[in-house]
Amino acid sequence: MAGFYHHHFGSIAKSMNVPLVNFYHPDRKTKPGLKVGQKSFNKAFIRLLLRSESFRAASRIYRQRFREECAHERKNKIPIFTTYLKNVIIKYGHDYTKMSEAIRSSKCKVPWTNQDIEEADRRAKEELELSCVPCMMMEGDADEGSCSSGEGEGD
Repeated sequence: MAGFYHHHFGSIAKSMNVPLVNFYHPDRKTKPGLKVGQKSFNKAFIRLLLRSESFRAASRIYRQRFREECAHERKNKIPIFTTYLKNVIIKYGHDYTKMSEAIRSSKCKVPWTNQDIEEADRRAKEELELSCVPCMMMEGDADEGSCSSGEGEGD
């Protein structure tokens, strides 16, 4: 896993004069006493990651197949979800409190709708496009082609 961080973020960390751990996923375990740069996976962290051209390129490639993967995952989750609901109703049908608890369980998460998937894709596209301008200014990258949004590539 360390190779991933060095590949995508090593040169950016060096140019920013920050430790590579600033680019680690906030949930990633590090050695005791090692300070991790990000405490949560938020917009600031995403923008930090998107300073890397290689990571932006990998993100654009993934974005192209994002909808297809979501639809496939949803197709697999719906039968599991409906089976769980049926079992909850059979087991707790007359006990409102227990049924409410079971429905609030992580096993009872509704799969994304088409609208949710489209919204996530739109936001990812916006972040990828927004990340280009600051990166070019910070990195002195005059080649705008290196930061294309991937338009015309299956959008």
